[in-house]
Amino acid sequence: MTLQIEIAPELETRLNAEAERKGISQVEIVQSALEEKLNKSDWERRLLAKGLITEIPPRLPDDDVRKGFQPVKVNGKPISETIIEERG
Repeated sequence: MTLQIEIAPELETRLNAEAERKGISQVEIVQSALEEKLNKSDWERRLLAKGLITEIPPRLPDDDVRKGFQPVKVNGKPISETIIEERG
């Protein structure tokens, strides 16, 4: 099936950069992203149908999530050390 879509210039730039970075065509990038998106929603719909979740939560695009990320500074030793010590 052939599908023609119009995308914003910014998205086209990102698509081109990602295709170049991965060394694959833009078509392969779009197909992969579409497959991933459809598979995720299908999985969530199956969980909903089985009653394992009550609603499908809205998702933010990864870029929006990372853009506002601020790590929390914690004083003291790393939690991994505490876990190892407690396990003895």
